[in-house]
Amino acid sequence: SKSHYTFNMRDLSKVFQGMLMVSSKVTNGVDAIVRLWVHECSRVFRDRMVIDEDRNWFDKLMADKVDSGLNLDWNKIKPANLDELIFGDVLEPENRVYQEVVDVSQLLPSM
Repeated sequence: SKSHYTFNMRDLSKVFQGMLMVSSKVTNGVDAIVRLWVHECSRVFRDRMVIDEDRNWFDKLMADKVDSGLNLDWNKIKPANLDELIFGDVLEPENRVYQEVVDVSQLLPSM
């Protein structure tokens, strides 16, 4: 049977809260902001999806919104593996700077 997901305005506000955690000092342009937006949407909505078909639908939806809605080329912006699109504040624990984790191997010493 098909799973049913329930989302509300609080979930949408979590996307904006996550986006507001990034400083303009660590984002370098529109591409970084779009990756941040996709990351936050993925953490709030995609991570709750339990079926691969639904996650694939979400991935396609994000790509379509970036390509047609924002007039950008998602294939040039996205990482090779969408699951590796990570933002966090663990790379610089003393400063707690929320930033994109470009190299996943950097996370291991921080954990």
